[in-house]
Amino acid sequence: MTTHRQEREHHQERGDQADGSTGSTAGAESQAEVDGPPHHSITMSASEPCLRRLLLAYTVSTVGTLLGSGVILWIAITEVGVSGGELGLLSGLATLAAGATALVVAPRIDTWHKRPVMISLDLLAGAALLSLCLATWAGTVTVLHLTVVAATEMSVAILFTAASTSMLKHIGRDRLDWALGRQESVFWAAQLIGPPAGGVVTSATGPSLTLACNSASFLVSAILLAGISEPGPAAERASTGLRVGAGLRTIWRVPPLRALYLNAVLFGSALMATNPILALFIVRDLGLSAWEYGLILGAPCLGGMLAGSLSYRLIRRWGRDRVLLSTGLVRVVWLLPLAAIPAGPAALAAILTLQFGLLVTTGLFNPTFASTRMTVTPADRLSSVVGSWAATTRMVHPIAIGAIGLLAEILGVRTALAIGAGLGALSVLPLLSRPFRDQSGQDANGDGATTGDDAETVPAHSRDTTSRDSLTVDAERPGGVRTN
Repeated sequence: MTTHRQEREHHQERGDQADGSTGSTAGAESQAEVDGPPHHSITMSASEPCLRRLLLAYTVSTVGTLLGSGVILWIAITEVGVSGGELGLLSGLATLAAGATALVVAPRIDTWHKRPVMISLDLLAGAALLSLCLATWAGTVTVLHLTVVAATEMSVAILFTAASTSMLKHIGRDRLDWALGRQESVFWAAQLIGPPAGGVVTSATGPSLTLACNSASFLVSAILLAGISEPGPAAERASTGLRVGAGLRTIWRVPPLRALYLNAVLFGSALMATNPILALFIVRDLGLSAWEYGLILGAPCLGGMLAGSLSYRLIRRWGRDRVLLSTGLVRVVWLLPLAAIPAGPAALAAILTLQFGLLVTTGLFNPTFASTRMTVTPADRLSSVVGSWAATTRMVHPIAIGAIGLLAEILGVRTALAIGAGLGALSVLPLLSRPFRDQSGQDANGDGATTGDDAETVPAHSRDTTSRDSLTVDAERPGGVRTN
């Protein structure tokens, strides 16, 4: 269940909202809704090769990342022979190190051109994985080496997301919904194929080849990014301030951004916390076999793929505000019945139905969420906000996992699952708050927008950015987690 109930940051994280009026468009606009993004201006035609290269780089690195998901823990257990305590310490130290690094570095990315940053991060991750590949082949792996590589991979995932968000916004322009829908479909397709394929490769040849493939994916991604002609935006140094807390302060001072952040923390924590005990519930309480458990892990990913391919059309028809709110509410519903599923012949069908529904609504929610977040974020703070967002949510999740695990020990698995579902249900409250609904459709970077350290609100012209004049896009680098 870990693979498709979590949430790239990566995610994961995307966004802006509209009033839903685009559903009445006709003629050429309706054809564009079906066939893909509009291509009618010189600017868009010139930037299209850059956008396609960026999406291809995302595809390659996503497949490589998910192919090698879990291989570091596999090496730690089978090659190094770490104990349970050492394994927990390895994961904890890597997470803390990555979070601290992202909080310090992410604000600085706002002042750098994004393409060189992304290329450097790809090369850094590729080199780290290659070093572990060679050490594994030579039989010289240590716990310290594993911790450093894990921390490097996590840090790169967070910082790459911070840089690519701004880069995709810069070159994507009005193709926001199409690009994000493509990314969502790619992620779930890779999630469906990558981990099983990686497991087969690791079992047949050992972890070295899996690591080599993952490392090569970062190199290919860097080569593709090097072919992009646009260097990417860079904010004025004075307006950003380079302060570690800049991103967190911006999140808290912009009401719709704060609401999205609370939504992501609550729902993501609920999924992450219930993952381990849900697996226990499926195998022990419901008595499902190994092949049934594997089916539950893979089949619902088809729902995410389907949703990614449909998100662009639905957003064009109904508007981002309606899609965001409706899917944000409905995705919670799929969590609530889990704890009440009885053991028996219908258990498998019930779990598959709930997981498929969860991924369909999540696959529709993720692109609109990320585009909304990006639109309400001041342009000179975008990388800082995304980096701080990912870093802090990753550090909150272990606390939720520990708390729900303790409740499972004390109260039982079903009760703990119900409490986790209740935590997820609380995530709808920020989306229903008046500040979010009043300001989520406003563009922080439009005329009259406030940016910089004094940005507390987003007083820009409200507009329908699902139209052809939209200037917002976002991207998410997957790190094996999809909780926004």
